[in-house]
Amino acid sequence: MVSLEIDKADIKKLIGREVTDQQLEETLFLLKCESQISGNVINCELNPDRPDMFSPEGLAREIKSFLEIEIGIKNYKISDSNVNLSREKADVRPHIACAIIKNIELSDALVKSLMQIQEKLHDSIGRNRKKVAIGVHDFDKIKPPLVYRDVDDIKFVPLGEKEMSVKEILTNHPKGKEFSHLVKDKYPMILDKEGVISFPPIINSEKTKVTQTTRNLFIDVTGTEEKAVNQVLNILVCNIAERGGEIQRVKVSNKMTPDLEPREIELEIQKIDNFLGLGLDEKI
Repeated sequence: MVSLEIDKADIKKLIGREVTDQQLEETLFLLKCESQISGNVINCELNPDRPDMFSPEGLAREIKSFLEIEIGIKNYKISDSNVNLSREKADVRPHIACAIIKNIELSDALVKSLMQIQEKLHDSIGRNRKKVAIGVHDFDKIKPPLVYRDVDDIKFVPLGEKEMSVKEILTNHPKGKEFSHLVKDKYPMILDKEGVISFPPIINSEKTKVTQTTRNLFIDVTGTEEKAVNQVLNILVCNIAERGGEIQRVKVSNKMTPDLEPREIELEIQKIDNFLGLGLDEKI
């Protein structure tokens, strides 16, 4: 199970309609989310098969659908950024997807939500960063063009630190020591024309640190499985868009990310009916 702590006032604001505590608890229960409300705090327990609900934005989206406040597939506006990232040789973490989110307000609620869902996605889909790792940056501090590739030992200023070499980070930095087993003798880096912006899955660079004045975000997701990398990016950008952010695609080599197009799934009616026993046929 995945445990969340949600601000009740925040989720009510995201729902956009007044709901009682009883309505919230009953609706969350029907969405496979056990909850307990204490004052302004909702403690939730969710099954790990719905990572899109690991946040107040995701829960509010599902509640609005269940209560028929908003029905149908959510359509998020998305545009091209004209920013390119070249993916070169990165053996340990070969997959990367990126997005830009414009015109955000880094409210306390958004910051808390973003930090919480990063942690939950790292622990669940990400398998403690082994399968997927997330980086969030101040886009206005990045100087394209961007490249993702393995490097030998290199120096940069990791978040909250002085300049260090990669080997020093892996040996002395708390995050380096914790996750050093996920890299080998070649180190995956995202670089702009001025140097390192991220050393996934270890730590970001100080130069692209997100602050209270940040209004445009650059998000990178790297990992060992392409489907999981894209899924995590989609969850993150849709959550931020729920709070007014404008999603922009990044061209990663020959692909545009994120890809929010709905997927069609073919199902055999007879197999479904064998489970449900409703007498379904093709006319229904």
